Amino acid sequence: MTPSSLSAARVSCTLAAAAVAAAMLLTPAAAQGKAAQGKAVPLKVTSTLDGLPFLPLRSRWIARPSVSAASISSVTFTIDGTLRWTEKAAPYVYAGDAGFLITTWLAPGRHIFTATVTTKDGRRTSDSVVTRVGRAPNPPAALTGVWARRQTRADQRRAGETQSLLAAGKTRLYRIAFDRVGAWVLNPAGGGAVEQIGVVGNTINVFAPVEMNPTGAGVAAYGARGIGGAVCGDGGPAVRSFPPGSFRWAVRGNTLTLSHVRAGCSTRQAIWDGTWTRVQ
Repeated sequence: MTPSSLSAARVSCTLAAAAVAAAMLLTPAAAQGKAAQGKAVPLKVTSTLDGLPFLPLRSRWIARPSVSAASISSVTFTIDGTLRWTEKAAPYVYAGDAGFLITTWLAPGRHIFTATVTTKDGRRTSDSVVTRVGRAPNPPAALTGVWARRQTRADQRRAGETQSLLAAGKTRLYRIAFDRVGAWVLNPAGGGAVEQIGVVGNTINVFAPVEMNPTGAGVAAYGARGIGGAVCGDGGPAVRSFPPGSFRWAVRGNTLTLSHVRAGCSTRQAIWDGTWTRVQ
């Protein structure tokens, strides 16, 4: 072996030894970090219903996945095994960002509420809660039933509506129904919305929309289909609040008079305020 080749061999051995020594000097934390590289974060999900033995009539149902929103394909919410809502963007809230889980439409007793997270790489996990709900109270007998009135352009002007929904010179026939689920506002197009209510004396307090179906088709009731969404609020996923309202009510014979204390929005005022006639 020539002196030059001997020198090169010594340098190679020295570098190899240094590499081995450096590897042996890795701290336990660094070694664990290197071992964890490439491994997926464990997928878990919790929800705001966890640990609740009984649900109020209105609450927030929020799913909280353990992984980032960038890795999530969807979060679904099922009640008793039936899909009721789907969210594809954080925060993962039943009935949309400003929405509520309103149980007035459920039979009193035990129900299973499940939030399921599906990631973009196909992983899936669920959080299920078995809890009880109570029975929503029926509205006063005098108020219960279906009422109708024709909305005019004057109604919209009084409410401050900036864009008329009426064809020139025509009216629109609305119906409103009160039951334990809520106040069903049924529009002339055969759809509408239902909102939770609470009746105290001669005042009807109106709260958030009652969401029962996620497909966009809504639910069918009182001869109308596609009932869903909200009266106040844009109804989209980014809506930040559903303004509540309150109305005075009085029934004389088959006539119902509604007048706002706080309408919540001009659309609700233009629909609700006025004299209604019982049709059912």
